[in-house]
Amino acid sequence: MHIGARRVRSAGKASGSIEITLPPELTPLEGVVCNILLRDGARPEIVLKPELTPAAYIFARVWNRLRVLVSEAGDIGEFPVPDVDVCLLPPTATSPTNGAGVRPTLVYSYALLVGQGLVVNWPAATAEFRVQYTAEGIPDTVRKPLVGLVQPLARVAGARLGLVGEVANTFGHVVALLALPIGQDAANADVIDGLPMTADGRFEISWSQQLWLETCGHDALPLGVLTSQANDGAARLAMQRIVSQFRAWQEFPERRQSARIEWLVQIPDWFLDVSRLGSTQ
Repeated sequence: MHIGARRVRSAGKASGSIEITLPPELTPLEGVVCNILLRDGARPEIVLKPELTPAAYIFARVWNRLRVLVSEAGDIGEFPVPDVDVCLLPPTATSPTNGAGVRPTLVYSYALLVGQGLVVNWPAATAEFRVQYTAEGIPDTVRKPLVGLVQPLARVAGARLGLVGEVANTFGHVVALLALPIGQDAANADVIDGLPMTADGRFEISWSQQLWLETCGHDALPLGVLTSQANDGAARLAMQRIVSQFRAWQEFPERRQSARIEWLVQIPDWFLDVSRLGSTQ
């Protein structure tokens, strides 16, 4: 993939080094050690190979937390290496990587951005890293990467709990959005890769968020996908109820459709018009 062209320049006469500014798509690599490789020959190539172990620590942490949080519904097992693909950069609008019809894909840059925003002493040197939230909770710059990080792993978790296809994919989005404080996800929801763009997907998200508030309290913390939290007990109960409902919707799709229609009837026409407009942009 070609992502830009840059001119090599001097880093200063006294330094004896040269430098190059990388394209903005690679800003998640800030702070990450990169090995420099030379592929010599008639058309030599200089390759930057980033050390992505800190991102792998974050993937593993999210999976382990999901395993705890859905434990009342079943055991999802060890990290799903055979069940996922991995890439460095997020997908484009024309080539989504986490739709229902493709394999779940973990995006390194999402994990790196979450690490930059929330992990103390980033990049993490060990898997026992510490997460620290700001006074505002989850910063704006971290919300989309956090959802993009959690969704494919939650989708695999759903599959291991018996969900398939579109149901598992929607479950992944539901869990990922629960990792944000409810009310803060709306600004980013429509731009997350693979998020259901119709009111169909929004019904399951709205229903699950309402159940979360009823189970955990209206001042509840979001789902603790990066660290244990005081509401973990209530969170496990909420996740058990969400998984049970998704299993029921999968077994009896007509019940899901009836509930969706009842939900749509309660939505003002002006909201649906705005929603349709946003989905076409």
